[in-house]
Amino acid sequence: MGVYLATAIVLVLYLVLAWFVGDWLHLQGSSLWLVRGSLALIGFIGAGVFLWFHRKLTRDTSDLGVGPGAPVAHRDRCAA
Repeated sequence: MGVYLATAIVLVLYLVLAWFVGDWLHLQGSSLWLVRGSLALIGFIGAGVFLWFHRKLTRDTSDLGVGPGAPVAHRDRCAA
């Protein structure tokens, strides 16, 4: 859950920064909105790709039996 919250915080900070880039470049009119929209789109795509890879990696490790929900096989041998 912490990864999703961190990604959302970083995305919001990125979007705020992307909003001000157009002002810092002294853009006006449609070019200002084109830069803002393009940078926002890049940010959303980046966050989505990161979360997709993170979910894929965590799902792959859980399939291997690694993680908090993994069965403990050595308990059966120790109990006998």
